[in-house]
Amino acid sequence: MGPPATPRALHERVERLMGSVRELPTLPAIATRVAAVARDPDSTARDMAAVIGQDQALTANLLRVVNSAYFGFLRRIASVFEAINLLGYQEVVKMAFTVAVIRELDYDSANGFDRRAFWTHAVCTAAASEWLAKRLACAPPEEAYTGGLLHDMGKLILDQFFPEDFGAILARLHEAPGSCEAEREVLGATHAEIGAWVARTWLLPESAIAAILHHHDPRGERHGLPNSDDPVVD
Repeated sequence: MGPPATPRALHERVERLMGSVRELPTLPAIATRVAAVARDPDSTARDMAAVIGQDQALTANLLRVVNSAYFGFLRRIASVFEAINLLGYQEVVKMAFTVAVIRELDYDSANGFDRRAFWTHAVCTAAASEWLAKRLACAPPEEAYTGGLLHDMGKLILDQFFPEDFGAILARLHEAPGSCEAEREVLGATHAEIGAWVARTWLLPESAIAAILHHHDPRGERHGLPNSDDPVVD
């Protein structure tokens, strides 16, 4: 694939590519509000329940998840406030953020891209990243979760806004594995680089952006990231 581009050249290349997109996805306003309340040390469960309750669709989806067989409650949970009391503040915050982001980015695929498998992988990666961050004390757990959840979101951007190119990339992957090589050959940029660019427009934490940008990079090829300080990126 050749030597990696400099950060400036990489930014300019992705900027030109994304400049052709008329309407980029935005971080859902409700996700932004949920994150803001979660960062407020004085916020309460009622504050969070009130914010989530402003979005009826999010509330319905969240309660559907809470009442699923996965949690196995013996009675039906009827309110977000009750869910927070039973599951914990941070757990419901993560669930609300996840549901809001999936709802915003879950387009129909023109290429037969398996969205269910994509989001299953994303949520599992988010949970593993959060666990590692807590275990190794290497990053704020909530930022590690965000980076894990969104680490492959560049693939969704490619599928939605560059469907013909993404179709060509998927066809190449059937012949030989190596998504980054195929993406760079077809588009001149990878899903990791595109995802990180979008993450910056969303003002996500730098640790989450780094996880998105570098999750395919071999150790030692991460611009400005000391190898000893990036276990979550691995």
